Amino acid sequence: KVASYRDELCHKTLEDAFDKAKHPERIFVGVVEQNAAGDVPCLQVDDFKEDCPPDSTDPLNHNKVPLLCKWASHLRVYK
Repeated sequence: KVASYRDELCHKTLEDAFDKAKHPERIFVGVVEQNAAGDVPCLQVDDFKEDCPPDSTDPLNHNKVPLLCKWASHLRVYK
């Protein structure tokens, strides 16, 4: 789990974890996020999948898509 208290770079931490992992398919992340009104969320959960291309949530898709789109099924955000 990742604790995120008003962290504007939380998404970069997640990208870095998946990018540097030897076996990113083994990573599952739960983010416990505490933000104030107007803070940047770690992931905009409601819009997250809409921002990803339709086939980008398949980890085996090696097209140039945002890294977190490939691993969307491995991410959970709790507020």
